[in-house]
Amino acid sequence: MKVFILLTIVGFMVIVIYFLREILSSGREKNDNTKTLYEVNLKEFAPIWLKYNKEFEKELQGGDLTLEVFIKSSKSEENKNQHQISKQQEVNNDVNNADSVTEISDNKSLSDIDTITAFYSEVISPYEKQFKEQNAYEILIEILKMLDKHGSVPSVVIDVKDNESVDLISVRDNLAQISLKEHVFAVTRAMVEQVKQNYSEPENFIPQAIIIALAHDMGKIPELRLSGAYNSYDHAIVSSNWLAEQFTGKDIFWAKQAITAVRDHHLKSKEPLTLMLREADKQARQMELVRFTQNYNIESFNSWFNVEEFLKAFKDKINVTAKGKVDVFLFKGIVYAKPESLYDAAKQSMFDKKVLDMLFLYETEKENAIRKIVEKLREKNLISDIISEPYISRKFEIKMKMQIKKQQQVFVAIKADPYFEELESIEKRKSGSQLELIEAVIPV
Repeated sequence: MKVFILLTIVGFMVIVIYFLREILSSGREKNDNTKTLYEVNLKEFAPIWLKYNKEFEKELQGGDLTLEVFIKSSKSEENKNQHQISKQQEVNNDVNNADSVTEISDNKSLSDIDTITAFYSEVISPYEKQFKEQNAYEILIEILKMLDKHGSVPSVVIDVKDNESVDLISVRDNLAQISLKEHVFAVTRAMVEQVKQNYSEPENFIPQAIIIALAHDMGKIPELRLSGAYNSYDHAIVSSNWLAEQFTGKDIFWAKQAITAVRDHHLKSKEPLTLMLREADKQARQMELVRFTQNYNIESFNSWFNVEEFLKAFKDKINVTAKGKVDVFLFKGIVYAKPESLYDAAKQSMFDKKVLDMLFLYETEKENAIRKIVEKLREKNLISDIISEPYISRKFEIKMKMQIKKQQQVFVAIKADPYFEELESIEKRKSGSQLELIEAVIPV
């Protein structure tokens, strides 16, 4: 009996052990299959991670960030997401590992904006201390934010209400291909160099110069210029009003000077900062124009203007009537030329020689250009004594036969000899025109 009970217990244990072994063996096979048999196609998996990328993109472009990251529109949506993820990783690494990164707010820095990084590092970074000491750092950041957001607009406004648009009318279509950001950065670099040349301790003046240069064309941004909030269509006025708004509530001792320089940079002025800004603007424009003109060189007036060559071409304009008007005529050995006729002839000569001289590309520089032409003629003793130095022109009364009403005009009086040859053939051009009726030309 005892033997039977013992055998029964042993048999039961054997059955239990067998079943336990089978259960454990089955569990291991299932675990192994989980590791090796399941594969997921990327397209099937993509919806899971793409929706989180969309959320990340919204967060990246949200108002909590001080400067937005802009991706070129030509890239696909997937490339945009990949670029943004990569940039965010770089930002995190910079914030964690680099003490030299310029903090703006919320772990965001100017070095995160691709198009501004080199400019900031080269031009602004050496003077961060001065910007902060002069309470101008916040304004600097606001300007750079605007340029980063709107800097792709053209650097020239095509509008007859804008002074520069009229001033550069002969080349504005070419200059419109330069972006606002590119132009402003070039002007700022040139402005910094001018400050270094003109001041013995430039470090203290450079923050002011940089703010002026960066903000001088802000009014070309359409949403500022066309908003009506800044009371003008002229970009210089819009720019100065916008800059004045940024200065509000800030204790910056040079604020008024900066606003004036921006407002007047296309007007006549004797203010040093305004003059430096205007010169920096011209230097940038010269380099920009070279990119769009083949085989042209940048040269100063003295290097390309030649009196003999100029007069040889200019004689073809004497006694020539165009649309009933005469700009240049010969009378008793004196060539009377309207100042604009000298300017136009010299400008044509400049283009013929494939030269770019900004003196002849800005309408506001026309008077200076005419003065330089007359000075060159005076050096050759070709300006009549009727016009004494330092004057370049004079008003004359033209007395005509059987004329009742007086006629007065401003002319430059140039001696005909020895550079104007064939005077007889030039006189014959008067035949049949009102020039035959001139009796006297009297200085007024």
